Amino acid sequence: QFQPQQQAAPQQFQAQQPAAPQQFQAQPAAAGPPPSVFSPPPTAAAAAAPPPAQAAPATPPPPPGPPANVSITNVDQSKVPPELKGVAASLRRLFDHVSASAGPAKRRETEDTSKKLGALMWKMNEGQVSSKVAASLMELGQAIDAGDFQKASAIQVALTTSDWDECGPWLTALKRLLKAMRA
Repeated sequence: QFQPQQQAAPQQFQAQQPAAPQQFQAQPAAAGPPPSVFSPPPTAAAAAAPPPAQAAPATPPPPPGPPANVSITNVDQSKVPPELKGVAASLRRLFDHVSASAGPAKRRETEDTSKKLGALMWKMNEGQVSSKVAASLMELGQAIDAGDFQKASAIQVALTTSDWDECGPWLTALKRLLKAMRA
């Protein structure tokens, strides 16, 4: 059974007399820049203490990614391993074919595809493609060269399900190109 709580009697407040205004006394100017509004002035102990040592990172930072302006048309391919050079050439031919038939309405999509495939080729050039993904890419390049876009799409789907962490940044671009060739 619900019973409302009894309310306490309201407290009565007495008006307080306002405090006397404090007198401002000017402090002599200190040499140097004025102290920060948000931090207290340094103490002698803090000024003499050495800065805290920064802990070294537990793991080395990941290798840097591709440059922001990389694209399939300007990426360096000078160090692409010989077994992946055919893949790079196949992807470039596929991109050129699809982008040539894309109208002005697809300009942004074409630029995005170029950047993403450029990032893949940059990774190939830097040796940042795992052997498993490289093997799939070689099979993909052979399917593209043979005009077997159904098989190429199946390889793309397999990469999506098995190696998304490594391939995610460029798989959407590959899917876009393969879809255009099947249409």
